[in-house]
Amino acid sequence: MSRKPKINVSKIEELIREGKNTYEIARRLNVTPPTIKYWIKKLKLDYKGQKSWKLAKNPELKRKLFKMIKEGNSPKEIAKSLGVTPKTIKYWINKFNLDLEKVKGGSKLQRCPICGKLIHEYNLQLHLRLVHNISG
Repeated sequence: MSRKPKINVSKIEELIREGKNTYEIARRLNVTPPTIKYWIKKLKLDYKGQKSWKLAKNPELKRKLFKMIKEGNSPKEIAKSLGVTPKTIKYWINKFNLDLEKVKGGSKLQRCPICGKLIHEYNLQLHLRLVHNISG
């Protein structure tokens, strides 16, 4: 006897029609984004996910992002509010060269002095060595 899926397929379809991304759908259904991607692929659903660069061009989302950073929210909190992944928020922080001091948890991130990429503080030396061939 096969296991009954714990996922509500019709709800996934409904959320896709509403334009939600996999992160938002997963959060609403209390599952992981890879689970949602699995079901989208398995059921051959028509889904073209939102790309972070498209979201970044949305002036309203940009305003909300900047406001939430000024308020001291963490990337995880901002991501949840905007319906994107924390990785997308970190991408935006890097893309818009935002002040890390205002980002909760931002003190753990540092900009590479050579390329300017955001790196977690304990990975900076490794990044310098592997990417820029600088031993420290």
